Amino acid sequence: MSDAAASVTFHTGVAEVAPYAVRLIRKALAQDLRVWVTGSADMVSSLDQLLWVFEPASFVPHLRWSDPARATLLPHTPVVLAEGAEPPPADAIGAYPVLLNLGTDLPPGGHGCTKVIEVVGAQAEERRQGQTRWRAYRELGFTPLHHAVS
Repeated sequence: MSDAAASVTFHTGVAEVAPYAVRLIRKALAQDLRVWVTGSADMVSSLDQLLWVFEPASFVPHLRWSDPARATLLPHTPVVLAEGAEPPPADAIGAYPVLLNLGTDLPPGGHGCTKVIEVVGAQAEERRQGQTRWRAYRELGFTPLHHAVS
């Protein structure tokens, strides 16, 4: 992660990560911010479904990133769901100011984001992985902020 100008905020103790992520995405969209989301295949699938039905009549336009041939859709897509920690293609770098990481690994640099949001679940293993990512951000020169979710 080398987007040195980015702020990093950890949201920890999240009991239900996917619904919480939908709320964060909707908050970013309300501020006219586009969001690149990274996570496991299972998490991306869950989030993909929730973005269709989270609230009645509240579809969130999004794209499940799986094929670089779909890059032509990126200018029209405010939310992208990417499996793993895959960054956007070169011509979309900087177009997504918010990087929402729901995965277990530190996302690679090169996203061009200005805000990184790390969501950490409430289970012991999730907390341990979050602590590892926190230390990695610190080693890279970031000063992460902490938001405890109860």
